[in-house]
Amino acid sequence: MIEEYRFERSYRNQLYKGTTYIIPGDPNLGYNFGFAIYIPDTTEEVTNVLMYSPNTGCAGINDEGKLDSKTKAFHLKDGIEAIRQKCIGINHGKMLAHSLNIPVITPLVPRVVGYYTQAMGSYVFNNDTSYLKLSSDERNDEENKLTDEEIDEIKLYCYNIFEQVALGLPHALDFIRSKGFEVEDKIIAGGYSAGSKFANYFTAIHPECVKATFGGGIGGLMIIPQESIEVNGAKITLKYPLGIADIKNFDKKAFDSIPQYYYMGGADFNDPAEARIIDGKLMPWFGECYSPEEIGIINTYLGKNGLERFDFVSSYYSDETLFKIFPGEDHNSVCSANKDGICIADEFVCEFVKSVLENDKKHRL
Repeated sequence: MIEEYRFERSYRNQLYKGTTYIIPGDPNLGYNFGFAIYIPDTTEEVTNVLMYSPNTGCAGINDEGKLDSKTKAFHLKDGIEAIRQKCIGINHGKMLAHSLNIPVITPLVPRVVGYYTQAMGSYVFNNDTSYLKLSSDERNDEENKLTDEEIDEIKLYCYNIFEQVALGLPHALDFIRSKGFEVEDKIIAGGYSAGSKFANYFTAIHPECVKATFGGGIGGLMIIPQESIEVNGAKITLKYPLGIADIKNFDKKAFDSIPQYYYMGGADFNDPAEARIIDGKLMPWFGECYSPEEIGIINTYLGKNGLERFDFVSSYYSDETLFKIFPGEDHNSVCSANKDGICIADEFVCEFVKSVLENDKKHRL
């Protein structure tokens, strides 16, 4: 059953009005989770749709049944409800939808503590729940521990997430068409923080679905579109999400041809790949984000912080890919509004997307 919610809210000195639709998943068609679709009231004739990546920050549901950043989603049902409520309320994707005057789709991918689906690291990509089990076993509160059955349920529900998104997208786009909008099959993929990696990695795995991609606060952790790199005479194999060594049939030509734009603040020290030394070895501070092996490669060869990596990894992208640093801005301020209600980073995002669409329009004329 499709849910429909009217949305009206003043935020950042602007009035946002539109309709949110919650489209359920269809396991029989290969996708367990559904999609949230938001259509601004001002949307008229459009040909393109933004797919803004899910990001709940692992917020959970409180005792009143409301999304609450002070709680955590430990169980699958809480993760499912958290992303649903996040999409019904105000969020970055909706603001960009209004700025671009196009519909926005968000895959309703749930996140639970210990299984960072919305950043799509190797544990999730490989459907490996070993860290999730470790995280659960270490919890002091019995209520928040997961049974083996719950872990299996999460593993099944979140199996092959990118494939699920690719299978569900045509149905989400058909729903938008049913509202009178003749939209294309390819989407504009975007996201911020964990969501930026979701967008970047999805573009690498399914370039056939994507017209353009942007991501902010990405920490220099874009995928390198190569199987290996050579650093100081050492050949380093790069498996997903660092590179594409284990991605079957990676289409580099298609990936390089997609317009892409990535940005971060010059004072952004929010680093999911931060390392610590234990028994003489580099280990992750945030175990659900990267494995010990990945942390070693990242900090030894790609860069010890986000800005170093941003510079290093960008050199492996096509010359047409855009990269921008916002001096003095941190992870939060780079996407925050100034006193006039304007987010400078969002202005650049909108300028990028509009230029892509305008260029595409010229080619079609």
